[in-house]
Amino acid sequence: MTDTAPASSRFGPALLAASRIWVQLVNAAVLFAVTLALDPERFGAFMIAASAQAALAVLVGHGVYEYVIKERDRALTAQTAFAFTIASAFAAALLALALSFALTRILDSPSIGALLRWLAPIFFVSALTVFMESVMIRDGRMSAVAVCTMIADGVGLVLALSGLAMGAGVYALVLQRAGREITLAALFAASGRWRPRFGFAPAVAADMARFAGAIVSTRFIANGGQMAMDVSIGALLSVADAGLFRLANRILLIGWDVLYQPLRTSLWARLPQLKHDAQAYSAAVTQQTEIFALGVFALIGGIALIAADALPLAFGPEWTGATVVILVIAIARLLAAVTAPAEVVFGVANRTGMLAATVIGGAALNLVSVFVGAPFGLFWTGVAHGAALIIAAALFFPAMAREAHIAPGALIALWARLSVNALVMAGAVLIVLYASALAGLGGWPRIAVAVAAGAVAYMVAARTFTPRGYAAYADAFAAALARLGVRAR
Repeated sequence: MTDTAPASSRFGPALLAASRIWVQLVNAAVLFAVTLALDPERFGAFMIAASAQAALAVLVGHGVYEYVIKERDRALTAQTAFAFTIASAFAAALLALALSFALTRILDSPSIGALLRWLAPIFFVSALTVFMESVMIRDGRMSAVAVCTMIADGVGLVLALSGLAMGAGVYALVLQRAGREITLAALFAASGRWRPRFGFAPAVAADMARFAGAIVSTRFIANGGQMAMDVSIGALLSVADAGLFRLANRILLIGWDVLYQPLRTSLWARLPQLKHDAQAYSAAVTQQTEIFALGVFALIGGIALIAADALPLAFGPEWTGATVVILVIAIARLLAAVTAPAEVVFGVANRTGMLAATVIGGAALNLVSVFVGAPFGLFWTGVAHGAALIIAAALFFPAMAREAHIAPGALIALWARLSVNALVMAGAVLIVLYASALAGLGGWPRIAVAVAAGAVAYMVAARTFTPRGYAAYADAFAAALARLGVRAR
């Protein structure tokens, strides 16, 4: 083992986590750049093609990736996985081609079909990168994977922005995905420790298929549900409305995921060790839920409050229709915030059936909501989607509370205290927006003053009504300052 091995072992997981965050930041940057460059109709075509490609990408190596890492000592595992992953790329590419012609007819948008046909060959490169990454992770080379991933995502971002600047329009998606996957494959190959080896073991393949099937089906339902929603809105309303809806939903999801990913990681790290101590287990879930929800109420509530003013300024008046959708979906997400630990709670309890039901039930309700709301327009589609989110949360809330050993009333009381914080913030923001408009202040300065007032009001309320969550953020901030040599008072 080289001298660098201990450092790699120590920093690899942190670097890998950072690379996952970097992926989210790159996707957010591409989202906003595309929104600035395209009108709602072309943006809708871009996002429908992207969601279709993401749904089909689940078929390529998902489950096999985890199997390679898990069965590191089994003979011919890697060789069989290589063949398995390439075969899945063929299936994904063929489905993409078939879907491209179907969507062209359903949505009357040739650009969506053309995009999918351009994206289909990329599945073969993705098959290589997914497999190569699984082998490198299996061998403990997490730092190398993280660095290669961040470089490749950076290349994809540059190519997407360059394509938009040169007028590539929706085809910037092809430049981003192709650039990212080709760069990643080249970097993995250049790492010097991976070589393709051919072989196949039918028994391993059968076991791999059984293991991967559950993972692929769950993820495909989640991603496919998003694609089905986009396509349904595009067919029942218009591709432009699909773009407005997707922008509204994606903006809120960015705010949600920024805090949800640390919550999930923290719960998975703590809960398995506490599952035989009901009191400590419930205390950990309650504490982490309060910290998560306190941040989510600030982020998503704040986005909803300024959306009507900020969205037209940032992207243009043609995007104003997304603001009401942001408002109704934000309210629904805040209502469902205290159920965020459900995935980990069910997973730790080995309630895989309930875990699958949350994904399947949520996807089904989301799709039904589109068909219920779309005949009445975009706003009511957003209302129906928000109702679906609330119903899904309500259905699984009692089971989650029971598995977490928490009285449902305790979580409802927490939600009520969080709501008080949000109402205080909303009052401050709306008063400042109204007063600044009367004073003749407009544009971004008006929004900045309102955001500052809302932040101060929210912190004062949080310190009063949710002191445990407030203390967690205050301590983290103080620790960050201390690392910079600044002592907080």
